[in-house]
Amino acid sequence: MAWVKWDQILLPYDYGGLNVSSLKLKNYSLLTKWWWRFLTNDNALWVRVIKSIYGQSGGLGCNSPLPATKMKIFSGRNWSQIINIDQTPSKLGCNLSNVFVKDVGSGLDTSFWNDIWIGDLPLKDAYSRLFRLEVFKDATISDRITITFDSPVFSWAWESQPTWRTEDELASLTNIIKLHKFSNNSKASWTWKHNSNGAFTTDSLMQVLTSLTAAKLPPSSATDLSPFVPKKVGIFIWRAKKNRLPVRVKLDRKGLDLHSTRCPVCDDDIETLHHSLISCKFASNIWDKVRRWWKFNQLHLTNLSDIASCSNPKLVTTLGVSIWQAVVWVTSYYLWIHRNNCTFGKNIDSAAKIFSDIQGKCFEWINCRWRKGALDWLSWITNPCRFDSIFTKNGIG
Repeated sequence: MAWVKWDQILLPYDYGGLNVSSLKLKNYSLLTKWWWRFLTNDNALWVRVIKSIYGQSGGLGCNSPLPATKMKIFSGRNWSQIINIDQTPSKLGCNLSNVFVKDVGSGLDTSFWNDIWIGDLPLKDAYSRLFRLEVFKDATISDRITITFDSPVFSWAWESQPTWRTEDELASLTNIIKLHKFSNNSKASWTWKHNSNGAFTTDSLMQVLTSLTAAKLPPSSATDLSPFVPKKVGIFIWRAKKNRLPVRVKLDRKGLDLHSTRCPVCDDDIETLHHSLISCKFASNIWDKVRRWWKFNQLHLTNLSDIASCSNPKLVTTLGVSIWQAVVWVTSYYLWIHRNNCTFGKNIDSAAKIFSDIQGKCFEWINCRWRKGALDWLSWITNPCRFDSIFTKNGIG
């Protein structure tokens, strides 16, 4: 039974996920690197072979390299699969044909109408009426434009004189070209839009696809994982914060036939996540023991978000808040373990035993993960707020 969307789990921590890298997006990024290699290695033997089969564009992007009848012959080839990888990124909003930008240089090896060199579409699609009037449909940029004193001079070849409809397109096209900045390079080159240095990397494409995936999911705050507890505890809190734990009320709503929806621990109320972790009599008893252990007047735990944030006005240092967060998270984790033991009839410990386990496990986990000092057990169980005496090597930082 799925409780959280898999796409949400795959997202990095900054997007509210669990930073499980997507093999699917990684595969797309690695295959896209072949696009970059094809575009930037004109003289390579394998590139010339691909062009001899699929045309000068190699079949990449929106240019059709072969007639449909011939395309079937090569549909099972490896390069055909590389051509078709554009479909999934395009669904996310990343059209690979538009993110590779071509610097045409002198324009000798760039098609004026068929290649994407200005705007997001080939000029044959953006100005279809003019393209129908073109005599030489494979004309290069140098055939149509000559740069003199930084100003383009046009050399058109029309089958018939443009009418009033196509004159508007022609005026629009010439204005766009006049605004285009032509480089002094003699040879065409390619740049990748999503990298400051213009070079393609698989990591940069992964970041783009990840951000586009996150944009299609409901907004979520960044995932907060405590440095003092194991990741399994952090993931438990992450699920609790999203209210995605299998309490009986949720199982009943999903259609499971349960003998009861009441709390398996106290049997006093319907089992919701708030009840299991906060308002249950047993949970309240544990939280009261934790409050007296830390010598707090009261605990600010009224809802699930308080468990995730773990704010307390008595704690003023970052280190103190982090350690208190670890204690709250471990306490919630042990309350859930106790709930599961009651549900499945396993060994049920007393409140005193669970509280002792919480103290011991917090001491063990924090001690193992705190690299700058060591916890003193006596200070830990008597007055954990005295951090200057808890850390025997280094005090509060």
